[in-house]
Amino acid sequence: MLDSPITFPKALTSSEEPNNMAPKKILLLGATGPAGIATIEHALASTRDVEVLVYARSPSKIPEELRADERVTILAGGELSDTAALRDAVAQKPDAIVSLLGPPRSELLRWMNPWGDSRRLVFAETYNVIVRAMKEFGVRRILTMGYVGVLSVAFSVAQAASA
Repeated sequence: MLDSPITFPKALTSSEEPNNMAPKKILLLGATGPAGIATIEHALASTRDVEVLVYARSPSKIPEELRADERVTILAGGELSDTAALRDAVAQKPDAIVSLLGPPRSELLRWMNPWGDSRRLVFAETYNVIVRAMKEFGVRRILTMGYVGVLSVAFSVAQAASA
């Protein structure tokens, strides 16, 4: 038996602000695909009090009305191989990083094949830079999502079906 009763935080009423769990500043990696564009749209529609920092190789793929929004900042760089620019993006101290990184379709097999010509794992190297910068700058939250696993499963299923 407990000596004191368990207390729970009081419920929010409609006139109160949420408990600051929602990030105010988001660093978005991989913003030019459908998931990235939807993430920008959702963040901007959710609150007026959000800043979306976009680190993208081809920011022109983001619709102009989103790029023009004062709450969206396109950061310099955008290449995953540019570790200094990637580190500088994390140095902006976002409340959270949302990573929707995926390889260009033309480089899918090269990026994911550790036995290929380049023998480099681009994502592993990129996340190594990101995590080190997160530790350095005190960024504590990251959400990652990628479609490569889905594509590789789909490819394997299609390959098996055609055999």
